[in-house]
Amino acid sequence: MRIALLPDYYLPHIGGMELWTQKIAEQLVKRGHDVTVYAYKTSSCRNSESRNGLTIKRVGPFWVDRTHSYVLRGASLGVGLPPHLLAEKYDVYLPTYSPLLLCKMLKRGPVVPIWHGYYGLSYSRHAKGAVKGLARYLVERTALAQRVDALIAVSNQLREVLMKMNQELDSEEVHVVYGGVDLNEIDSVDNVESKEQICFIGRFEYDKCPHHVVEAFKMINKDFPQLRLVMVGGGSMLQNVKEMVGQQPQLRDRVEFTGYLFGDEKIRIMKESLLLVRPSIMDAWPLTTLEALACKTPFVAYDIPPIREQNEYAEGGLIVDEGDVKGLADAVKVLIKEPGLAQKMGMMGRKSTEETFTWERSVEKLEKVLNDVQ
Repeated sequence: MRIALLPDYYLPHIGGMELWTQKIAEQLVKRGHDVTVYAYKTSSCRNSESRNGLTIKRVGPFWVDRTHSYVLRGASLGVGLPPHLLAEKYDVYLPTYSPLLLCKMLKRGPVVPIWHGYYGLSYSRHAKGAVKGLARYLVERTALAQRVDALIAVSNQLREVLMKMNQELDSEEVHVVYGGVDLNEIDSVDNVESKEQICFIGRFEYDKCPHHVVEAFKMINKDFPQLRLVMVGGGSMLQNVKEMVGQQPQLRDRVEFTGYLFGDEKIRIMKESLLLVRPSIMDAWPLTTLEALACKTPFVAYDIPPIREQNEYAEGGLIVDEGDVKGLADAVKVLIKEPGLAQKMGMMGRKSTEETFTWERSVEKLEKVLNDVQ
């Protein structure tokens, strides 16, 4: 089967959508499919390349990242993507909601959009501002209203939200394909004895609340004078969080910022840490929590639907009320003071990832959907 994946953003941009796309595309190639990923141009990558049988094409008249306006992003896709869609014929097209409208207009095969989240008007305006938030909401609503051959959501909770927002969707057409973990990659990194550290791994953006991690760490730093906090990632809030740490003399030498880490380096941080702190207030299906559990590292997180859904299977995390920084700090203290509980939760989490959350299982579900729409 010839398959086009159109996520708009792709590596080296970092996020759950980009990783989901990469891992699913690689698994599809392993299963014998001809797969091409279309994404924005970037300043650091060639416009066309092939990696282990996977073709990656970066489109548009100029390179784009998340700092650019929606107008420029839309112009890049609007100008760059149609020539490829007209020139190449695929058996099925898998866009995210931004390229979905172009795929519908230039449809040459079944269209199965991949939804990695639904933001809504209130959150979009709060996170992006009035104008930009409204623009994202309108594109989101327009995309969801499109008639498609099937629809993929990355969690059951997101599936319910999408069906609520578009009540014309047939429940049999909306499928769940979880993101997973690469157990071979994780197990290739030797197990190490946990250090006196906790970690945050993610984008430094409003919805990931990295500043809450620092606030929680400040609350417990006197109780654990040897404990360190390792913060992995980057984003628009990185400098603000660094300044926040710099203003606290008791934290300056105990908080480390690594920038983005990948592969073995990221896994090693997880294996060295007593726990992962993941206080997101908006997520569709966080992969970092599953990766931590595959490393037998428990997590502490806010009680949002996808985290709750993961924990129903994995039971590898402590979840507290959304926005409750003190609750976050208290949960960290519990796992540090009770290493037996932390170890038990890590073992349960590892077992669940093996049984349920692997990329092989994810692509099997996706492949069944794609076969059905042919």
